[in-house]
Amino acid sequence: MGPACEPGRAWFARLWAAARPVVAGRAAHTPRIWNT
Repeated sequence: MGPACEPGRAWFARLWAAARPVVAGRAAHTPRIWNT
């Protein structure tokens, strides 16, 4: 994966935090699969 994956992960986490409440009407908790 390399050192460049962390900025992408951080970007996706911010996107998730903004989009999930709007789209699903639920809080944006980090999915468990992201920790594997």
